[in-house]
Amino acid sequence: GFLQGSFAHCGFPEVAYGRFADQLVNRGYKVARVEQTETPTQLENRNKNERVNDKVVKREVCNITTSGTRTYGVLDGNDDENIIDVMDTTARYLYAIAERGTENVEYGVCFIDTTVGRFYIGCLSDRSNRSALRTLFSHYQPAQILYERGRVSASTLTVYNTTVNAVPKEALVPKKEFLTSENTLKLLSSDKYFGELYDKWPVVLLNMIDRDSLVLKCNPTYDACVSALGAVIWYLRRCFIDVDMISMRRFELYKPLNLAGVLQDKDEEEAGEKYWSGRRLILDSLALKHLNIIPPISSMKKFALCDPITAKYALYNVINKCATPAGKRLLRQWICAPVCDPEILCSRQDAIEWLSKANLKRFIDKAMELLRKVPDLERLIQKIHTLGLKYRAEEHPDSRAQMFETMRYNKRKIRDLIRALEGFEHIQNLRIEFMEHFGKSQKTVPSLLERCFGYRFPDISEDLQHFKSAFNRDKALEDGIIVPEKGIIKEYDDAISNVKECIHELDLYLNVIRKQLHCSNINFFGSGRSRYQLEIPEEIAMNLSHEFGLKSSRKGYKRMVTNDLVNLVKNLDEAEDQLDILRHDIMRRMFADFGDRSTKWTMAVERMATFDVLLSLTRYGQNCGLNMCRPQFVYDSKQPILEIKSGYHPSLAAMAVSGVSFTYIPNSVLLGGNEPSTILLTGPNMGGKSTLMRQVGVLVVLAQIGSFVPASEMKLSPVDRIFTRMGAGDRITTGQSTFYVELYETNLILRSATKHSLVIMDEL
Repeated sequence: GFLQGSFAHCGFPEVAYGRFADQLVNRGYKVARVEQTETPTQLENRNKNERVNDKVVKREVCNITTSGTRTYGVLDGNDDENIIDVMDTTARYLYAIAERGTENVEYGVCFIDTTVGRFYIGCLSDRSNRSALRTLFSHYQPAQILYERGRVSASTLTVYNTTVNAVPKEALVPKKEFLTSENTLKLLSSDKYFGELYDKWPVVLLNMIDRDSLVLKCNPTYDACVSALGAVIWYLRRCFIDVDMISMRRFELYKPLNLAGVLQDKDEEEAGEKYWSGRRLILDSLALKHLNIIPPISSMKKFALCDPITAKYALYNVINKCATPAGKRLLRQWICAPVCDPEILCSRQDAIEWLSKANLKRFIDKAMELLRKVPDLERLIQKIHTLGLKYRAEEHPDSRAQMFETMRYNKRKIRDLIRALEGFEHIQNLRIEFMEHFGKSQKTVPSLLERCFGYRFPDISEDLQHFKSAFNRDKALEDGIIVPEKGIIKEYDDAISNVKECIHELDLYLNVIRKQLHCSNINFFGSGRSRYQLEIPEEIAMNLSHEFGLKSSRKGYKRMVTNDLVNLVKNLDEAEDQLDILRHDIMRRMFADFGDRSTKWTMAVERMATFDVLLSLTRYGQNCGLNMCRPQFVYDSKQPILEIKSGYHPSLAAMAVSGVSFTYIPNSVLLGGNEPSTILLTGPNMGGKSTLMRQVGVLVVLAQIGSFVPASEMKLSPVDRIFTRMGAGDRITTGQSTFYVELYETNLILRSATKHSLVIMDEL
């Protein structure tokens, strides 16, 4: 319902927040979580100190969740299963886009996946058809888009209303909300983020600063993308997760694909492999769509695909046999940006061929068993890092929130930490398994696999041992509190020693009093504020001097204190107060200790993900039921070449294996080299013409991610870009007819294609 104002208000049990909030966000709402941040006692004290007469305790907004700012904290989970385990593994991003220019448009983009805390920043040039922007959205799926109000061209607006029409979009006020580059850098230089000293800044951001300027100023080349970064930071700050993300310090430069002019024709004298080094096969948004390379967005109801069969048999889903969420995300990156680099292609092919050996089946089965136990470590690293922030414990509104299920949330936090540690232990066990099998024969192990789990694998054994001996995991889960073992946190050990020392001094003082009064029947009495009173027999107490003060009595005894005793008890109170403060902060410190090692954790996850993808491609080749071959790349051919003998379309072959009743006939294709570089394909409707064209494109993509392909033989020179002109449709929003669209796309192909490009045109 609506209270005073225009915002809808709803209430539900604290423990059910995650479930209800997720439903609202999935339906396109923003959800602000408001918590009580003051107890009745604190309200009473505030009224006295400020001389006010407030009747209601304070409440504050502690978090705003949108489709682009989900972080899946402890309130989003439940006690039976972790929310991270059941959520979609696909990375989706909060975008900010700054547009500059008219004809040749320059975009400054910044996008972040808030579940892992990784920023991408970059600039891209685009033409009137906005193909670069569409391709960016295809490669990195948006969850929410921020843009400058009043500064979006009609062509860009068309992309927003068509390509990403189901994605929530929000216009920000220029300068005030969508910050300028200067204000962004000024904001980042505050103590809350990186500070004024450049040694704490990420390298990517340092390269965008004008070093010749005496004041903090952005390099003009990066003005738009730094402004986009400012918009993202402003929005994250509005949602109260800015420090959580920025403190991860994970900033990467986004290098856009060159869609304007792909490659220049190589010189005859230039070495072939050197020419292709560092290059990638470009797949724009049309190629990804027409070849059905990746499935569209499908995690939310409003983004659901109309044809689930198309999504099921997208190339990504057909070859995806990954066991870990990190592996699935990495496979998607590989398939959206295939490579032309000879070294990378050869290393991947060598690894897959080596893993395909029959004598490695036992090792692969063990590896799969361990990988299936690994949770989503990338997201857990970010989550635990956030829990360890001192800012969160002292300044964030959540630090003042009065939670009624604190112990339950503490157990969830501890469970996340333990699951992350167990996940890394599984990775370490896999590494040990690898070294036991192949450690003595490193020369026979492919270099890429050696990098994954060989001697170049980051040593996390000491870190795991540190946390294994840091606290009792079972007891921590049961009690909802972490009690560190001795030697883990020095300050905590010192506080315990200080308390014990104070108690020891009290015991010594008691012995002194006993000797002084010649009575062994004197003991300490009391509890709480009245503890450590001297209980002295009445016949002795009657003769004591004024040094002993009477507090209370019982039959036959007087309870007394001295100034020295009062001071000793005061010292004990102070020591215990300090210990209590540390105990309340001990869990955060343990999380911070884990977060401080995030660089090493991330390196281990990256290597595990690479191994998982290689294993996925290996298992696809072994289980697809088709004859697979290793593509042979020709880098020094004077003429491009593409030869496929008895090739299958991977998706249709998967449908045949799944039990769909149809017969698939393999096809051979010869292009380039001594054969013509063009094939004109004719035949009756539903005769398989489009299928054959798509098969050629898909097999090229599969070959250039380093995979084996379903064919008896495949030989090709690297392809720099795949152009597709398939299907017909007008663009009503821009006043372009079907004929115009076809001619425009064909003109783009003629202007941009090189002799190394693969062009697929259907029914022009």
